[in-house]
Amino acid sequence: MATKEKTYTQLKDELDELLDWFESSDVDVDEALKKYEDAGMLIAELEKKLSEAELVVKKLAKKA
Repeated sequence: MATKEKTYTQLKDELDELLDWFESSDVDVDEALKKYEDAGMLIAELEKKLSEAELVVKKLAKKA
């Protein structure tokens, strides 16, 4: 069964939750390492979505 790709907003919300966790006073080093890795993957996915959106905008601009 294929999983549905997350939207930019969903990814950004997940990243915001991780950032909020890092700003809390209850940061565990082992958990922080995992969450840091998760944040890096979310950032990569967000950058990919932005690049894809940029390509679409450029295509549309050429047609106009």
